[in-house]
Amino acid sequence: ANGVPVASTTTATELGYVNGVTSSIQTQINTKQNAYSNYYVVSTISALQTYLSGLGAGVNVNIWFPFGTYSVTTPITISNKGNVNIKSEGATLTNALTATGSVIAISTVTTCDIDNININMNLNTFTTTGIYVSTLTRTSSFTRINMYSFNSINNVGLSLTGITPLAP
Repeated sequence: ANGVPVASTTTATELGYVNGVTSSIQTQINTKQNAYSNYYVVSTISALQTYLSGLGAGVNVNIWFPFGTYSVTTPITISNKGNVNIKSEGATLTNALTATGSVIAISTVTTCDIDNININMNLNTFTTTGIYVSTLTRTSSFTRINMYSFNSINNVGLSLTGITPLAP
């Protein structure tokens, strides 16, 4: 507190963890947590689907996928909602669909913003789409979406239909 160095058991490795930190670490953690405080945090796809099925028409949907791999056996369906935000720490959704469909199917929403998500199409032999979006009424964004392991005949990465372009 007075600026005089004192003996410490802190190792060089531990000091390396805070090298370059320019503000309180706890404040940085709190800020990140607060940024997603109104998001549904996904633990399992089944729990997410239960949550989505309980939402009313026109409500905003905010979903946060923590880093990890999630097996999708039935489509994640979001329909007749307000603004849809899907964010992640680089989570991977693995296409485990057992019939034709989409890993994520979004329709009739106001906006749709998807950021930082991976879709492993898993060489699925059914006709499947990674992310299918139709009928948006406002500007939307799709950033850092990675799709891989396609069966080139049957798989589509991102399908946008029924979307009216903005006037120049």
